[in-house]
Amino acid sequence: MADEIENGLAVIEVPSPTAEGVGDVFKATREFIADSLSATIVEVTEPGTDLTVLALLDRDGGMAPIPADVFDGARGAPRFRRGTATMTALASFIDHVNRFGDGDTAVFADDRRDSPKLTAVLDYHRQDNVLEGEHGAYRHGKHRTTFAFPLSDEWKAWQKVNGTAMTMGQFALFLEDRIGDIAIAGDEFPDDLSRFVAVNGGEDAIADYATLIELSRGLKVFEQANVEEANNLSSGEGHIRFSVEHETRGRSGGVVKVPTMFFIAIPIFNKGPFYRIGARLRYRKTAEGVKFWYDLYRADRSFDHAFAEAVDKVRAETPAAVFYGAPEA
Repeated sequence: MADEIENGLAVIEVPSPTAEGVGDVFKATREFIADSLSATIVEVTEPGTDLTVLALLDRDGGMAPIPADVFDGARGAPRFRRGTATMTALASFIDHVNRFGDGDTAVFADDRRDSPKLTAVLDYHRQDNVLEGEHGAYRHGKHRTTFAFPLSDEWKAWQKVNGTAMTMGQFALFLEDRIGDIAIAGDEFPDDLSRFVAVNGGEDAIADYATLIELSRGLKVFEQANVEEANNLSSGEGHIRFSVEHETRGRSGGVVKVPTMFFIAIPIFNKGPFYRIGARLRYRKTAEGVKFWYDLYRADRSFDHAFAEAVDKVRAETPAAVFYGAPEA
């Protein structure tokens, strides 16, 4: 072995292993792997049912069944239906359940208001015969249909800032963006809404489209003004008095009338029926200026009614049993 000097560094030549030595290493490695990983395919029969499956028996006595789906590619047809279909319309959900379901299909209704959903287990277990004390046939429960209710843009917009205090400018912009949702009060009210209207000043205190437009414009005009008074009159209508100080030291200002309540008409679900919902309009004077917000009155009832109507439609138009909750995992 000779050393050479190249660029000031010593270069040492290391001899390579012989081809025969490398071959011996590869051969020994291959034999070790084959011996370690070798396994025997055996048949295993379940006691009491005579169900026989294939399993791998390794050198240490461990056994693992071979999944039946390993052979699915060689079958002319699948052993059973499985998979989950996702529908984007309630009508399609109903059609799919009618196509693949039967009298033992189960629909589970998840009524959470942030993510309402229907799940149909098309091959649910057969119903038990309670009178005879017999269990119905067990089924895989692997063939399913789901429908996630798409919440409407209107519902999400009004829910997002419900009860959230806003500056005059923010509130004015919000009213302008959502002014198309404002509804007339209507001639008749359910009992709970009648009480809501009475407590908040009566029908004369309900703001309409034009009143809220006027309010938003007034808030824009006096956004940078000083608040002199912010009070509620006995009529239920609120008055906010603003003052503006000019360079000449003269003072001028204006009064903005604030109604106590208004109504919106919006769908709960996308492309669904419209619901009339009351809103209490509130404000308060703070060190940063006047803050505005609204509180929707019992919007949860509108949601529950819309969801229950959809569930009743599924119950009426399919053979499935309907349960509130979630299916087994």
